[in-house]
This record gives sequence, C-alpha cells and structure tokens, in this order.
Amino acid sequence: VAGDRHVTFAPDVGGLAALLNGQRPSGPLLWFDPADGSLALAISNPNGAVFRAARIGAQRDVSVAENVGRVIAETALSVGLTPEFAGRLVDHGASGLGALDHAAGLVCPPEIIDSARERLPGSPDDPQWWRDYGVAAGVLMAAGNQLAPLTRLDRTAPFTSPSRGRRLIESMSEPATAIRIVAVCAAVVLLGPLLLAGLRLALLELKLPDLNAFLKEARNAEVQLAMYRELKDKVWPMTKLLSDVACNTPESIDLEQIRIRYGERVTVSGRAKKDSKSNLSAQEVVALMQDNLRDSNVFEEIYLNWGDSNSFGAYEFTLSAKVTNPYHRHAYPEELDYGTLTLADRLYGKRPEATTTLVSDESDLSDADDLETPAQTPPSDAAATPADDAGVERPRNDRTIRPPIRDGGGGRRGGDVASRGTDRSGAGGSVPASQDIPEPLSREQIDVMTLAEAQEAYSHLSQALQQARVDEDLRKRLWKDWRMVRDRVRELKKTAEGAP
Repeated sequence: VAGDRHVTFAPDVGGLAALLNGQRPSGPLLWFDPADGSLALAISNPNGAVFRAARIGAQRDVSVAENVGRVIAETALSVGLTPEFAGRLVDHGASGLGALDHAAGLVCPPEIIDSARERLPGSPDDPQWWRDYGVAAGVLMAAGNQLAPLTRLDRTAPFTSPSRGRRLIESMSEPATAIRIVAVCAAVVLLGPLLLAGLRLALLELKLPDLNAFLKEARNAEVQLAMYRELKDKVWPMTKLLSDVACNTPESIDLEQIRIRYGERVTVSGRAKKDSKSNLSAQEVVALMQDNLRDSNVFEEIYLNWGDSNSFGAYEFTLSAKVTNPYHRHAYPEELDYGTLTLADRLYGKRPEATTTLVSDESDLSDADDLETPAQTPPSDAAATPADDAGVERPRNDRTIRPPIRDGGGGRRGGDVASRGTDRSGAGGSVPASQDIPEPLSREQIDVMTLAEAQEAYSHLSQALQQARVDEDLRKRLWKDWRMVRDRVRELKKTAEGAP
C-alpha cells in the first residue's frame, strides 16, 4: 500500500500468456533480465502451453546461454516433448539471447509480434520496441480479458486469522500435542473411576459417620418395602374402600349391608328413596351412585339389581362392582367428601368452630378475669337492654325468680312455669325454645344467683351461642344474658376474695 492506494503487480508470465493467446509457435517465448537473473518462459505443446518462472544464478565455467538452454530443455521434456523438438527450442532461445546483447528483453517468434500488433492498435512495428516493452504490452492486453486476475496480484500473500476452534484443531493435529492428549485421556479413563469412587466414599463417610448402622436401617427399609409391595398385591385397604363407597353414596340412600372380600366383587345393598333437594327419583339416585363409583376410578363393571318398593316409594336394590384400582386416591369434591362435609353439616348446615373453653364447675372460674368469649361475634346491639317507649328499662317480672338450672336427672329446677312461658314468648325469633336454649333471664333473676348458679347459667349460655340454628334475634338475647351472667360471676368472685 502506497499512501491510500492499493498497489498490485502483474508477473512476467502473465504478459507472456497474453502474447501467446492460444497460438502454437515453433519457438519459445521468454523474458530474461541479466541484472537479477530472472527468467519467464512460455512453451507451446500439444496439450496447450506451459509457463515457468525461474532465476538463473551465476556459475563458473557456465555461460548464461547454457543456463537458459538447460531451463528450456527441462521444461520441454517435462511436458512430453521429444528431445529433438526440445533441442530446436534451445537453439531458438540461444539465438534470441544473442540478439539481446546482455540486456533485458523479450525473445519470441515473429508471428507472435504480428498477432499482438493486431490486438493492440497503434502499437509500433519496431522489433526493438517489442523487445523492450513486449511484456508490458502483454500485461496491458491481459488486463482486458480473462487473464485480468493475473494483473492484480498482491505483493504478499493474503493472511486470514483462523478462529479459535480452527487454531485448536491445528494445534491438536501436531504430533506432540496429539500424544499428550492421548496420554491424558488414557489416564482419565483408567484412573477417573477410581478417583470418583474415592471422592464418593469420602463424601459418604463425611455424611454418614456410622455407615453400618445406616446400612442396617436401609436393609430393614427394603424388607419393609418388599412386605408392603406383597401386601399391596394380596391385600386391599378395606377402610379406604369403605370410605370410597360412602363418599359416592347420595344422602337419600340408606345402606344396609356392604360386603368387601379380597379378589371378589364389592356388593352393596340398601334402600333408595326420592331426593327432595335435587328432585331425583329413587331410580335416578341409584344411577347417580353408579356414576359416582365409576368416576372415582376405583370401581368398574357396576351392575344393579332392583328389589321391592314400600308404600313410601323407597326401593330396595343390590349393587355390585369390580375393584380395579383399590389404592387410587380420588380427589372428591366437598359435596361428596364426608370427611370434609359431614352428614349433619349437610342436613343442618355447618357448625361454627368452637374456640371457647366452656365453664362447667367452680374450678374453671378460679379467676373472674379469665372468662372467655364465645367464638361467635356479638351483634352490634348485643349489649342493649330492652326498654319501653320512654327509654326506661323495664324488668321482666317483679317477683324474685330463680334461673332455670338443669338438675342431674335431666329436668329443670327452680323458676316459675308462668314466668318461663312469658319469657319464652317474648324472646322473639323463629326458633322454638328447647332444652338446648336457656330461657330468658332478667336482671332481678341474675342478681339473686349464687356463684354456683351463675357459673352453670354461664356454661349453658356459652353452649347455646355456639349452635348454628340460633337465629339473629335469639342470638342477641343470648348475648345480653351472657354478659349479665358474666358480670355476676365476676362480682361474686371479687366478693368471695375480699371476705375475711
């Protein structure tokens, strides 16, 4: 590169090839420069032409003509020309070199010059000019035809930087490197398993100091697993199968007998009646049970036999099924899972979770401040006191009435029948009074309670507040009574603690 211009060059043989242009002259084309001994040679042969570039060195007792003749003869004989023709080529070359008179120049047959002049208009016909500039004229003609790549050669060979992968491959191709790699691979193959086994043993010894004890435990576990696998193949989980049958049985079916024996069909007999909730007939209820059993992926080949019906429209039936996957754990929805939603919850609604410590005796109320509140949230007006239109608190009864307290025989003691009937009718709400719901208490009744009576009333009110069937109005009344009884218990406890 000279400045910003990329410099290229054209070899002498490129100019000779352009001058030859496919012709077959009887003599050679050569360019010789005695200053540096460079020689460019082109010889026609039956297969085309042969080109050679050489450098002639100075030798003792050997002339330049003899050296050039030797190169011509070697080149002619290398392409299969006869020795006689090679000799004639050497003679032509020697005569041409004599005409150069030890100066650089071109030696070629006259027909080559004539052909070049026709292809290069305006060129002179002076032989000396062609002797001096013939190669340059050939390079000029080569730049305009298929020989143009020969006129744009770089002074140095192009250099490409190989990639890392190629450099790695080339380095591995070297014999010394290949031998090292083979030796390392052989060492890894032979010693690698031993090294890995040693590291694994060291890690196991670090994690398991007492290896024998762990091995014994592992052997026992294998024996147990083998026993479990044997049991799984020969024993059914009877409790689970009973649970599957129960979960897939609708509420309107009463099961009378369930027969499960290993290897045999499960047999279920019972009585089906109409389901008032879903308005399904007895036959449709049993068909629903069949579908549930089939969808559980535990039973298959479910067959049904019908029996007699009674006067209430209930039908007896017998159902048998084949157990195909006894250990399959089916994800039952809540409406089918009796473990999540019991029969009582389905019939009467879910019961609230009891988080209250119920007070049953005097020892549970050893400290008045430890009384706990039932889990249900009291209504906003639970602490309100019934009042008349004038806003003045009105007692329920002017007489002194003992609170209704259960006796040991399940009956009630104390209180007045008429007053209880009046209080029951004034409690409000749609739920009728029962033995689970305490009767209303007035302030006068609570004020005359003893500590034992107040504790028992407190316990009954706490139990009643936890019942799901208590409506809103009744709950408000129970909360009011519960608060007054709680305050009475605290008052009596403080009084007892302050007595001498």
